Amino acid sequence: RLEQSGKKSKPDPEGRGIFADRNRVPSGFEWIASGRPSLPQSNAQPPPTLLWSIGTHDHSDKEFALAPGGYLQYKSDGVYVVGRSSDTRTWPYVQPGPEDSWAGSQPHTFRVFFGLAAIPSRANFQLSINLLDTQSAIPPSVKVLVGRFAVMQQLPPGTGDATVFGTSQTGRPSRILVNIPAPALHTGENEISITTVTGSWMIYDSVEMLASKGVALQPMPPLNIVSVKSSPWILRHAGHNFGTQTLQVSLWNYTHQDSGTIVMDGKRSRMPLGHGLVTVHVQVPLVRRKTTSRLSLAVGASTVVSPPFEMFPVRHWVVYLIPHSHVDIGYTDLQANVRKKQIGNLLQGLQLIRETAHYPVGSRFKWNLEVVWPFDTYIPSAPAPVRTEVRQDIRNGSLGLDAFYGNLLTGLCTTDELLHAFDDGLELAANAGVTVDAGMQDDVPGNTWGNVSALAQAGVKYLSLGPNPGDRMGQSLIRWQDKPFYWQSQSGRHKVLVWMVHGGYSLGVGLGGNLVGFLPGYLTGLQRDGYPYDITCLHWLSTGDNGSPDVNLAKTVADWNRRYVSPQLIISRTDAPFKALAAKYGSRIPTLRGDFTPYWEDGAGTSALETSLNRSAAARLQQAEALWAMCSKAPFAAAAFHHAWDNTLLYSEHTWGAWDSTSNPDLPFVKSQWRVKRAYAHDANRESHALVNLALQSNSNHVN
Repeated sequence: RLEQSGKKSKPDPEGRGIFADRNRVPSGFEWIASGRPSLPQSNAQPPPTLLWSIGTHDHSDKEFALAPGGYLQYKSDGVYVVGRSSDTRTWPYVQPGPEDSWAGSQPHTFRVFFGLAAIPSRANFQLSINLLDTQSAIPPSVKVLVGRFAVMQQLPPGTGDATVFGTSQTGRPSRILVNIPAPALHTGENEISITTVTGSWMIYDSVEMLASKGVALQPMPPLNIVSVKSSPWILRHAGHNFGTQTLQVSLWNYTHQDSGTIVMDGKRSRMPLGHGLVTVHVQVPLVRRKTTSRLSLAVGASTVVSPPFEMFPVRHWVVYLIPHSHVDIGYTDLQANVRKKQIGNLLQGLQLIRETAHYPVGSRFKWNLEVVWPFDTYIPSAPAPVRTEVRQDIRNGSLGLDAFYGNLLTGLCTTDELLHAFDDGLELAANAGVTVDAGMQDDVPGNTWGNVSALAQAGVKYLSLGPNPGDRMGQSLIRWQDKPFYWQSQSGRHKVLVWMVHGGYSLGVGLGGNLVGFLPGYLTGLQRDGYPYDITCLHWLSTGDNGSPDVNLAKTVADWNRRYVSPQLIISRTDAPFKALAAKYGSRIPTLRGDFTPYWEDGAGTSALETSLNRSAAARLQQAEALWAMCSKAPFAAAAFHHAWDNTLLYSEHTWGAWDSTSNPDLPFVKSQWRVKRAYAHDANRESHALVNLALQSNSNHVN
């Protein structure tokens, strides 16, 4: 584990990580004992009367908003006003959780408002939240608030992602049953809130409230303010670097008028409202300190006042975006095809750099070579205009060259493999007349401690990590995303600035490319969680593994910066956010020591023969180099050694067979992938033997 230098890490006995404080119920609330999924919390008989229902308990989500499969269009949490709302318009089929980057990586609260006209003295109520499915790996824990009473329940794992994609019949149903004590409700307006506190999404079948005989509904008012939230951005005014804060006002308007007047601090704003559940944005002056306010809304003869809401000073955020393509050497395609795809990505990146050269600074496209492998043989032999363009763009910072040969299982690498992992990157940099400051390791959760010394000896100061967001990665992201630190070597002589980016390498894929929709929730979450800096960064890949550049990114960033003072978006090379963070906050960044435990090296256990060959080859190559250095008068066989070391690294690279190797092991595609992968170890073994023999033969007159 990693520990802060000179300090012990805080214990977290419940393993809740960054969510440790999020499941607290606000003061003044009482607990209702939580029950198991699909079972009531007591032996009480359910009330006989269906008081109201959102949707129909029919094992389908077809009546809800965004169904089927429209989760990437998610924009707002569900709000339902009994007697006035429409299921389809107001209640999404899916409720995200804090682990869902496509919905802002934050808790989400769905709310139901209903009125009661009469409550008999011995009335009882039961809330049934019927679910079609939950996310399989990290299902949500859910908090239900009814008046001043609360219940927390951890939901069971579901079947996978097919249901959120739109195939509802494949789900694993569950439900939350809450027996509500009569004192929790009262005549007049009542509210129920359902919050995903931790974990990922759940999908609705229906929400039903049952009640005793004699309980009667009361019509809800035609106008109400549900909530007011302060957004974490500053709107630019007439091109100047000053602006206003934005309040996001959620309300319902079931009057016969479609406009109203909002009054706050004596200032009036007339605006269109529309009909039904509405969200409007109100511009207010920037505040310098935390402020509690209210606002009122007048529509015709009706006036309502909002609940108290808090406004916070808005940080002047800078968000660096690092465009790249994730290099899977195999897995989704044959290795030779992957190289061709990545060369095509490079050429498209160069084209986008040219096309956006006239854009404002910060929004001009940049492209980062995540790892060097696809280009180690292509760039030196490319047509002269391409070689010139690559060198020029590396020098001027438009093309980022990262240091690693591949995304490596560093826990599998020998010490010498780690040192040779930078040979090709350093050579390409030297040919362009620059140095390499940063390395990127994506998809792989964990890095061996010895990598710190290897990076430092190669002159690499910054390590950008973008692990897999959900597959056998332990708590890597939960504990370390957006927590940059200096990683100190075992000897204490070296340290590297490490930054694990939010959402891992594939954030943009999970967002469907919707960067703008993600930013408000992301920045609000950082501020809420006590993130101490105003600089952050994201890896930006929107088209999947080995995917092409996001052709819309530069325009998206230019349009955003034209409208907003903060957050400022900057398309950058990998090293830029590290330099900015170190320059502004260097003394505040913690220093840690320890091993960043790898998780994926267990793949080597399925191929013990090849792993043994590869490790022996690495040791033999080291011996051959030593023999040559001690005894040889012949020129060092640099190219042959270089090729052999590259083969050892390609075997230690993170892709371990095809994506369907466990489900369809006999497919020709799967067998072809493994044939290439295992050949790296066999070739390294053969080449290492040959180089030892060559060293001995060329030195036969000097070796006894």
